[in-house]
Order: sequence, then C-alpha cells, then structure tokens
Amino acid sequence: MTTNYAVDAVRPKGQTVPALTLTIVISFFFGLFGFIPAMIHAKRARSLGASGGKYWAAWLITWVLTLIIVAAL
Repeated sequence: MTTNYAVDAVRPKGQTVPALTLTIVISFFFGLFGFIPAMIHAKRARSLGASGGKYWAAWLITWVLTLIIVAAL
C-alpha cells in the first residue's frame, strides 16, 4: 500500500474517504439509485483531495453486472 503524501497533507486530520461498500450494495439491490451514493461519495472524496473515480467505476460495474445477472435469469 502506497501513501500519497501530497493528498495526506491536504486532508484534514481524522477524515478519510468513504468506503465503496455502500455504493456497491445500493447499486446491486436498487440499480440506478446507486448513482446517489456514488455522487455523494465522489464529491466527498474530491473535497478531501482524493479521486472520486472509483465510486463511479464501482457504481457502473455493479449496475452492469446486476443487469447481466437479471438477464441471465
């Protein structure tokens, strides 16, 4: 695991970026509504100096996999 010292210097002490879990779970069970936590978490991550792209990727991948599973059934 690498540390990005430039991001850590900007981030207020004690604040961490949100986990991907909520975005993935809501996207899996509620489809497009997973867009909401992805948007909120990406915005929070950006405000802390981190990239928000992983939340959008998690939302899109989970949503597409859910569509494939539903289509297969």
